[in-house]
Amino acid sequence: MAFIGCKGHAAYEADSGQVAPSSRSPSGNVDAAADGGSGPQESFRSDYRGIAAAGELHVRSPRLREGEISVNGHLPPENIKKIVRLHFRHFRLCYEDGLRDNPNLRGKVIVKFIIDQSGAVSTTADDDSDIPDQNVVQCVEREFGNLSFPQPKGGMVTVVYSISMSPSVD
Repeated sequence: MAFIGCKGHAAYEADSGQVAPSSRSPSGNVDAAADGGSGPQESFRSDYRGIAAAGELHVRSPRLREGEISVNGHLPPENIKKIVRLHFRHFRLCYEDGLRDNPNLRGKVIVKFIIDQSGAVSTTADDDSDIPDQNVVQCVEREFGNLSFPQPKGGMVTVVYSISMSPSVD
């Protein structure tokens, strides 16, 4: 049984393609990002509570949408997308922190990262993100740095991955 995913989190069982128990919430439900969904149109949501200027309570469900991905190396883009999707909840937390300071925060985070020969992410960098909160960008970069991938064949892999972030009111 081999697990791949986030360092310290055995979230995805590579041999069976099943979500491991650690990806389940305390109620036993599988996290929205770990349900094996596919495609760039898929969005991942969670509840965020923000206080309006007039003191009213509004429930916001931040929307994260997978954008373009560029891969240079010998690791299938589908494998990279699947692992990144499994960890969208971590990127969502970064964004929710930014929403606390700016409830209208929106934009795109674009991260360039290098997967080394062992499958670990060795380098991350901002690749011209347009979201106006550097703390969110840096947090997402750190989370990409915690990911681990299958060992690529033929050396290192360079990836550019974008995630669009926007608040939405339910």
